[in-house]
Amino acid sequence: MTEAIALVPAGTDTGWFRLFGDCAICFVHGRLHFSGRTNSAHFPSAVVYVGEDVAKFASAFRDVGDIWVRYPSAE
Repeated sequence: MTEAIALVPAGTDTGWFRLFGDCAICFVHGRLHFSGRTNSAHFPSAVVYVGEDVAKFASAFRDVGDIWVRYPSAE
């Protein structure tokens, strides 16, 4: 099974972010702070999961932020 996790800016108003529509996404609570820096990131962040084990991803990231998964269509 192929899996990937990406830390990205939570740019929900951008075309590239909508490409993750079928992925599980964790919207990080608050702004990230990086080691050695006094200021936080200037933008909200999201962790995107590409893979089939959404339950495992949700379990690992539920304390980091809210988990979003697209509701399946009624087709």
